[in-house]
Amino acid sequence: MVRIVKHIANDGRVDFEFVGFELWDDFYTLTNILKTQMDAKVVEKLEGIYSRYWTFEINNIPFKLMYHEDTGYCLCPIKSSADDIIFMENLAHKMLPLVSKSL
Repeated sequence: MVRIVKHIANDGRVDFEFVGFELWDDFYTLTNILKTQMDAKVVEKLEGIYSRYWTFEINNIPFKLMYHEDTGYCLCPIKSSADDIIFMENLAHKMLPLVSKSL
């Protein structure tokens, strides 16, 4: 079962983790959902040995899909405005049924 967990760091940064969806190859499932179902545009791709950080944009709102083998997948707003955080939370919850369906 996949679920969304909201994390708030001490410095106020927020991310939304897809708990239960944690394999390296699941990255392509999430990016495909973002591009085809959520109309997200890829802005930047950073690929590491143990991590991936892609920047996307929807309706001029930039955000990152981050993967690290120790922490799994997170959607992270780039700006910390209340509106961007709400947008990210809503996006994560819209993606959840599509992610769960892919298992």
